[in-house]
Amino acid sequence: MGRYAQKADVDLFLFVNFSGYLLPNTENKREFNILTLPNIEDFDGVLLLTSTFNFVGEVEYLHRKVLDSGVPAISVDYELDGIDMIGTDNYSGMYELVSHLIEKHGAEKLLFIGGIENHKENLVRQEAFLRAAGDRGIQVDASDLIYGEWSEEGACSSLDTWIAGSGRIPDAIVCANDTMALGVCRWLKKHGYSVPEDVLVTGYDCVRRGQISRPILTSVDRDWQILGFHTLQLLMQKIKGFEIEHKTILTNRPAYRQSCGCLVDEVVLRELIENLKQETTSYVDLLDVDSHFRHIYKQLRKVENSDQISKALSEFLQSDHSLEGDRVMICLHPDFFLAGSERSRMLDEGYPEEMDIVCSLYNGLPRVHRQGNCRKAIFHTAMESEKPGLYLLVPLHGDDKNYGFAMLSQNRTIFSDRMLYIWTRHMNQTLEQVRSNVKIMELTRRLSDLSMKDGLTGTYNRLGCEKILYPFLRECQEKGGRGIVMIVDIDCMKKINDTFGHTSGDQAIMLLAEALRSGLPEDFYIARYGGDEFFVAGEMKEEMTRDELSERVMQRLDELAAVHQVPYTLKASLGAVVLEQGESFDLVETVQRADDMMYHYKKEHHMVFF
Repeated sequence: MGRYAQKADVDLFLFVNFSGYLLPNTENKREFNILTLPNIEDFDGVLLLTSTFNFVGEVEYLHRKVLDSGVPAISVDYELDGIDMIGTDNYSGMYELVSHLIEKHGAEKLLFIGGIENHKENLVRQEAFLRAAGDRGIQVDASDLIYGEWSEEGACSSLDTWIAGSGRIPDAIVCANDTMALGVCRWLKKHGYSVPEDVLVTGYDCVRRGQISRPILTSVDRDWQILGFHTLQLLMQKIKGFEIEHKTILTNRPAYRQSCGCLVDEVVLRELIENLKQETTSYVDLLDVDSHFRHIYKQLRKVENSDQISKALSEFLQSDHSLEGDRVMICLHPDFFLAGSERSRMLDEGYPEEMDIVCSLYNGLPRVHRQGNCRKAIFHTAMESEKPGLYLLVPLHGDDKNYGFAMLSQNRTIFSDRMLYIWTRHMNQTLEQVRSNVKIMELTRRLSDLSMKDGLTGTYNRLGCEKILYPFLRECQEKGGRGIVMIVDIDCMKKINDTFGHTSGDQAIMLLAEALRSGLPEDFYIARYGGDEFFVAGEMKEEMTRDELSERVMQRLDELAAVHQVPYTLKASLGAVVLEQGESFDLVETVQRADDMMYHYKKEHHMVFF
């Protein structure tokens, strides 16, 4: 479809998710979230690839959203009220394939493995299976219709149950898609059966994996290239105002290969060789993806904020964007780095209007990290290019949170379901690990902080003095600043404890700590040195004086005592030493001087009667 979009000179935006029946509901919900991103009204037309949706809820949501927008739309392979559709004939290809198994290969006992029981495509393929068998005199029991949820694991599980219940192996197993057929082949080989010698197996869709398997898988070719061309052609006609047929159906045809017992001709062999070449390239690409993300994680493992992740991602992708293409955008929720914080407002559904555009690459060159309207940013990237582009948008999520989304430009390596899935999973795991690292770093800081903090007052403790306050004073002197040391002690603390109890004593200590916090500059460091004694370190600005700072502390202490209506007299003695610029610094001697001054004032104070 991308090739035809380029010829039509239009930008194509594909909003892709990887929801699945075997995934937890929480993960499916995060995957579905990408469908809430586009404002339909911003687009000229909409293609609903409804046959690729796994859940009815996805179809219903987009059906309503498109109808409300009034934007021209076409549904692919799925009839929706009020929307024109184009699709392939799910009936004729399956009917012809089942007829071939019976008439050409003599199959009499047939088993049908469908996707989801009430899925529209599945119902049509199942009906064709039953009609082809019935028209040739073969009656199929209801018990011979089982369902594998479109997956290898689901098909193997259902087949396991059916074989155990029936006690027999059928002549042929007809699957409603190639993925389940490949799972069936794997199950049969594991249990000692050969395909096609013991059992004939067929699929549907002609995916590449089935065409390089051993044996090569018989399937139904839906010719996606022709379908894509016609789909885009019809949508362009609608956008230009032309009337089109409400329903357009293209035929599909069986592709007979080895798994039904047919020999392959030269054309098929050439296709096989070409597919093997592409698959070998894909294998190499898988190794590239692994190496690519190991380097990305190495760059991101220590980031702690949006600026850091933006710098690390942009620098790396500028040097290597072989997977992402040269036009890339990664948007994260503004609260992404509030990993363990109660202030985080990470959304379960939808995207905030303003997001962190942490990575924006255009023609291989990074843009400045910014916050902006993510929906407008999507179009801005496309509008800057003179050439039409194909853009893939995928959801980013982990630990039950919506992180944001990524937009990648058309790229040979990434433009396949499997490779895009692997890229997305790697990026999600990388971002989840980043958030885990942030949590660990935050917890480490908290633990370190707790080890240096006094539990009663929240100020630093004795260890905090050694780790924070003392080094601060040394650094202040070394860079030519004026440091100040204060020793502060509550007057008559013993009398407060003896007369009013230790609860009142604790209150007095907390009030003094608050007086120091609110009375001194914010950048001063305060520590509870022991008991009711506090140690203060700070850098003196030109307008400050020692006496003014002391008076502010005492004034705040008086105010707090009045506000809390303490029943005792709350006073303190304060000794302060200012270290002038260039003065030699001896920590022990400085502390002793401040301590001596504090005791000098304490002796001068009169006895306080309570």
